[in-house]
Amino acid sequence: KRSNGDWTYSTILDVRRDNITFTVDDFGNGKTITKHRWLSSIRLVKSAEEDAESKVAEEYSMSTNSSGSDDYTEDTSPLASPVASPSAADRKAVDRKARLKAKLQKKKMDLKAKKKDMKRQAQQAKAAAAEAKRNARELKEAQELELKLRLMDLEE
Repeated sequence: KRSNGDWTYSTILDVRRDNITFTVDDFGNGKTITKHRWLSSIRLVKSAEEDAESKVAEEYSMSTNSSGSDDYTEDTSPLASPVASPSAADRKAVDRKARLKAKLQKKKMDLKAKKKDMKRQAQQAKAAAAEAKRNARELKEAQELELKLRLMDLEE
């Protein structure tokens, strides 16, 4: 369910214990729904095949008489043998494209995070190298002072 109250189709990108992330556009952008909002914000959509199966099952249960005998005859209407409609194929293609875009976006985000982490590590390494250089300089100064003190002791 969109924030404006409209219901729209979307595919599931990620399922976690406490939330589900859905696509919200053709670019693979996602929206995460927390568990406490699942009932109010998510509706399942039946595919044409599932819808047809439920109608056939309903017709079958209505045709069974009170004695339990089966008066059901096979229905040859289009609902009895569902065929994937072009819109279902189009929807599958859009869903696949959205999943691929979402996957690409996730990879880009992962790479961006890795790049940021590598930059942070490089800065830490640079800071550590600068500190090591300072420590080496201070050690050298301390050794020079120690040498001067020994020379002064020898002169006395």
